Amino acid sequence: MKRKQDHQASKAAKRMASHADEHSKYEEQMMMVWKTRNILREECDKETLRLIKSQNGETPTSEQTNLNDCAERIVFGAFKPCPNCNKSSKYFKETSNGFVCTGGIANIPCEYVTEKRERCACKISEELKAKSPFLTEKNFLSNSYSYTPLDRIQLNKDESCFIPEKLKHRCIHRESIVKQKPLGNIRVATIGKLEENMSNIRKKIENLGGIFHEQISKYVDLCVGRLDKLNKKLKEEIDNLGLPTVSEECLSAFTGDNFDETITKYGVSNCTAEKVAKIKNTRKGFYSTNIISPSGLAITDPHSGLENDYSVIKDPNCNIYSAVIETSPGGWLKLQALQHNKLHNYCLFTMESAIDYSHVIRSRIKCMYSKVEAMMAFDELYYENTGITCFKDTQIKRKIQKGYPVGTSYISDNDKEAIQLDNLISSSSSAKISPNIEKLLKIIFNVKLLSAYLLDYQVDVEKIKLKALTTDRVEKAVQLLHQIDSVSSKMSSKNIQRKNKIIKLKEKFFNLIYKDLHKIDGFRYCDDEYNLREIWSNMDDVMDIAVCYDLIENAKRVGKDLLYKLYQSMKIELEPLLHNSDEFNMIFEYGSKVCQRKRDQFYNLSIEEVVYKVQNHKSHKKYEKYCTMDNRMLLWLGNRVINYSRILTKGLQPMAKRDLSDVAHNVGFPHGKGIYFSGKYIHVSQVYMFWQAALDCGLSITNSTGLLMLCEVALGRITNEQSDLSKARRTADSFKFKGKVGPDPDGDVTIENGVVVPLGDIVGDFDWPDGNKYVIYNPDQVKIRYLILVKSEFVDASQG
Repeated sequence: MKRKQDHQASKAAKRMASHADEHSKYEEQMMMVWKTRNILREECDKETLRLIKSQNGETPTSEQTNLNDCAERIVFGAFKPCPNCNKSSKYFKETSNGFVCTGGIANIPCEYVTEKRERCACKISEELKAKSPFLTEKNFLSNSYSYTPLDRIQLNKDESCFIPEKLKHRCIHRESIVKQKPLGNIRVATIGKLEENMSNIRKKIENLGGIFHEQISKYVDLCVGRLDKLNKKLKEEIDNLGLPTVSEECLSAFTGDNFDETITKYGVSNCTAEKVAKIKNTRKGFYSTNIISPSGLAITDPHSGLENDYSVIKDPNCNIYSAVIETSPGGWLKLQALQHNKLHNYCLFTMESAIDYSHVIRSRIKCMYSKVEAMMAFDELYYENTGITCFKDTQIKRKIQKGYPVGTSYISDNDKEAIQLDNLISSSSSAKISPNIEKLLKIIFNVKLLSAYLLDYQVDVEKIKLKALTTDRVEKAVQLLHQIDSVSSKMSSKNIQRKNKIIKLKEKFFNLIYKDLHKIDGFRYCDDEYNLREIWSNMDDVMDIAVCYDLIENAKRVGKDLLYKLYQSMKIELEPLLHNSDEFNMIFEYGSKVCQRKRDQFYNLSIEEVVYKVQNHKSHKKYEKYCTMDNRMLLWLGNRVINYSRILTKGLQPMAKRDLSDVAHNVGFPHGKGIYFSGKYIHVSQVYMFWQAALDCGLSITNSTGLLMLCEVALGRITNEQSDLSKARRTADSFKFKGKVGPDPDGDVTIENGVVVPLGDIVGDFDWPDGNKYVIYNPDQVKIRYLILVKSEFVDASQG
């Protein structure tokens, strides 16, 4: 009996050793394919790969498939053709009888059967070899292809790990996974002396989702203090304001959804059931999903459902096969190559956000047969989305029309002067201006951001330096767009003549801006018009980039104190508001009056600590003749950070300058030429719900700090007649579009000079995205009063 058991144990051990040896051989061959694929990616263009497949009897397909197939054929050899119909044996179908040819002769199925698909040396012409050092030196032999797909399945037949089908393709609705922080958006102040120091208390409040206020006021919802440490005057102040007050122990007692109990238990004053319920109902935003966590990439994502059995793959060089790629502002793709903790099971896990009203996160798990294969799949998808080979380059270079790893900022290596300017600005300080103004200047004159936006507008920053992008150059490019528009609209012209003219104009445009106009072909005017309008809109921002960089260069030429010279170049005065001032608290109150539903909480936009009062701006003098006009309101206006150097030096301009034809209102400007304002905390060149504000301001996970303006706007005679906007402009001073949601008029507050601030709660039909918006056609009716630093919190992204 013992001898039989020993024999079985010995047999099992041999089987395990053989199994391990098979896996080792398979991984070795896959590593050969991977290395070859990476070399071909660098040395061969897509046309070369297409020709290699054609020369070996295969039909070229997509660029990525051609690359993978060529690498595999070079390593193991091309498939021999079928001796019957001469079709490549790649197209043989595997059956229980062997491999059956799926080709045919004169519509008659071939059905030739063989036990094995034979291979021969990969054929590559001398002309193609000359294009690549690797192909020139490579000896093309037919090597043994160790394992067929069936063999690979046999490798795993003894492994009992099984990934359920429901995990392989999933749609995760954010609403089902978000968690609201206990003090979400509740304004909390401290009063009197506390046991812990103020910085710790503040950190606790903000970690719980609260907004910290340094002093109590009518704008505060909750107070933290100790009654035994308060004097009579402070106690009276709390009672007069009716402020619910809790002890500091309350901040450590929140767990889960115990808000009511905790406030009641630790309440020391004014914590009635009615007031606790009112505070609870004001909680908004600050949901946390923690899907993207830069510090937690080495951890298997819990949304994969594999966190207990799988771990993230790490190669011998300590590279972790986990990454988050920013695919669009607010959009992301998470990749993880995973291996089973005990068995030979591997997979690629991907999770991608949807930037639309569906608020869905899509996840996918693809099973692999080896560790190397999982790493290859990770590398392939990473390259497909970024244009970068993972873990190869120490400096990550962003590519046109490609995503990039979260946190990437980039200036071309060729632009040495721009790199020096960026370093100079970031390290500069000035004794003549306050630290808060320094902070603002470094945001507005961020050279890395200028370069990043050029890439977003598909300008090749490797070919044009920022210094060369002058305003004259941009103006010439805009004139060429006018000519292209004119030629495209001449439908009576012969197609060939029109096409040739447009090709020449596109070449001239490209040589000025290094932006390809591949979508403009001169044949479909409607499509050309739409694409031209999009390019036109981008060119406004490219002009602002040129203006901004020109200001930086001029300030540098003057000499020392760069930041102060930049401040002087804007010809304005900025005054950071005190936190305990009525103006600061009013702006905070206005910023919190937003339409927020649970589904809209995945892009929060919050006011940072600094609010700047704008004085002596050129808009102020022009506004004087309108300062007594009826219907003056304080309204929000948003722009990308790169636009502010031009706005602050040259003033606001109607968005209309990008108009190409009479149908401009169909794309981007639905109410004609003008400056678009909102009664909500949102930039409305196009009006969506509040969560879209972060995207309208050009913010992203990587660049999450932006600027909004609060402007005094003289609306005067308001019309809502959209049937004839040109006529309305002659009989009215502004246009109002009344959305389905907007501030409750009963909450309006009038400040100095009769200016109305719509501080009412947002009411209306929340199933509709449109909010109130106002259009001003004369920029002189606008006075910029405040600049507000805002922070976009893409709550799928966690910094922890």
